[in-house]
Amino acid sequence: MLRGSLILNSTSFALLGALTLAACSSGTTGNSGTFDAPPTTSQSDSGTTSDPTITTGGDDDTATSSDGSTSDSAATDTTPTAGSSSDGPPGDAPAQLQWTLEQPSLDYGDIPVDGAATSLIVLENVGDNMATSMATGTIPGDFSFPGGYPGTEGTCGTELDAGETCRLDLRFGPTRIGPVQSSLVVEYYDGVNLAAPTQTDELTLLGGGQGESANLLLNGDAETGDTEGWIVPSGLANWTTTTEAFGGSFAFTPTGAIVVTALDQNVDLSGWNDDTSVPGLRYRVRARVRSNTGEHDYRLYIDLGNDFLPLITGAQTDWTLAEHADEVPAGIDSGTVRIECANNKFGAGPCDVSIDDVTLQLVYP
Repeated sequence: MLRGSLILNSTSFALLGALTLAACSSGTTGNSGTFDAPPTTSQSDSGTTSDPTITTGGDDDTATSSDGSTSDSAATDTTPTAGSSSDGPPGDAPAQLQWTLEQPSLDYGDIPVDGAATSLIVLENVGDNMATSMATGTIPGDFSFPGGYPGTEGTCGTELDAGETCRLDLRFGPTRIGPVQSSLVVEYYDGVNLAAPTQTDELTLLGGGQGESANLLLNGDAETGDTEGWIVPSGLANWTTTTEAFGGSFAFTPTGAIVVTALDQNVDLSGWNDDTSVPGLRYRVRARVRSNTGEHDYRLYIDLGNDFLPLITGAQTDWTLAEHADEVPAGIDSGTVRIECANNKFGAGPCDVSIDDVTLQLVYP
């Protein structure tokens, strides 16, 4: 259940009126907002999440009885034993931990990659018994408790008495672009049913890494002086490079006589598709294109699992920016970018276009 309002800490930037951005970390992107594809490592390797280890302890107190004997109160084991149970006195309701939020979700909004936002989330025990053995597990995605559970500014421990509240300090620090969704629960024993732990309602965690990726295409600008990284589809004429370039020293151009010819490049997109990813990530394809005669067409395509989608077709004789952006379909692990030339004749003949600075980037929002 969700109750009341959320207590938030404040830093430099506002997040939904309450969440706050922390200073950017010194990631590989610097301040440019451009970075390479994320490594295929677990979140625990990246350091952005934690698997908190909760320790318990207390004073080693002793009590003296009327007969003069003493007992060690610290030796009393209050940890619930599996399979045991207690009904408690009549009207003694079990412990019940509730998020003091009006909605069953917490949205951090769009945070620049390598930035961060933190929030203080309040838990309240609305039952009659003490909640014990409180713990959380690893939170999927780029959500974590700074310094481990319950976070640097958190106050929750392993127990929460009836009618009391405590805070969890939760951080969202996106390491890649795109929207994500995760969840948080706290597990505890409710003081009545000690056979098994219970848990809070699931709190949905939302956020997004804001920015754009580096160019995912190898040799998109032809500056190797050849077609390295690109593949000519079977049966089509070859491509070469020309020094008549838009930028740098080289651009792509077909060679040989054929009606239509193309260059393809396959791209791995799996680094942006995991169990916390949700729809909303976009792609952007760009190229500088020119028809050298005005009679032949340049064409630009992309295939994201549903065959090649035509993006741009034209025959401008001046260098022209061809650009197209759209949402990446859910669950896509790879894609293919195609540049093409068509000579618009029935018989085979040369196809004279130039294409330069071809890019494929992922963008959010």
